Amino acid sequence: MAAKRLNAAAGNFYKRINDSQAREYVVFIMIMIITPDDVFRSAMVLHFREKDYALSIPEHRQEVTSLVEKQAPEVIVLDMSIADPNGPTVLKDLRATGYGGKIIAISGPSNRPLMVNMHHQKIDQVIRRTPTDSLAPFIDQLESLIRVMLREEISRKGE
Repeated sequence: MAAKRLNAAAGNFYKRINDSQAREYVVFIMIMIITPDDVFRSAMVLHFREKDYALSIPEHRQEVTSLVEKQAPEVIVLDMSIADPNGPTVLKDLRATGYGGKIIAISGPSNRPLMVNMHHQKIDQVIRRTPTDSLAPFIDQLESLIRVMLREEISRKGE
C-alpha cells in the first residue's frame, strides 16, 4: 500500500487502496487545535478522534511554532481569543516560519476589530462562534469547512 499526506513535510499518510474497479485514497489529516476553552477543545478532540483525524493539541501556546515545525499539520484551528501570546501573534509567528498549511480562525463577536486586519496574515477561513452556539453543530460545520478546503487542495495538486 502506498501512502502520502497532503503536506509532504509531514511524512507519508495517504493510503492508496487498489480496487479492481477504481483507486480510492483514504486521507489521514492532522489538525492542530489551539483554544483556551477546555470544554470546546474536549468536544473537538472527541469529535475529530471519532472520525480518525490525527490531532495535535499544544499544552502551551508558546510551543505552537516548534510543534508545527515537527508535526506539520495540514490544518490549524486557531481560536483568536487566546492570550499570551495572543491570536494575531501566534498567526504572525506561524507565517514567519513558512507554515503553508491551512489556518481557520475562530472569531467571537468581540474579535471583530481584530479580524478586520487578519486577511493580511493569510487566514484561509474565518468561522464565527458565539458563547451561545451549540458545540455539536458548530464542530460539524468546522469539519465540513476543513473537508472542503482540503478537497480543493487535493484537486489543485492533481491527486
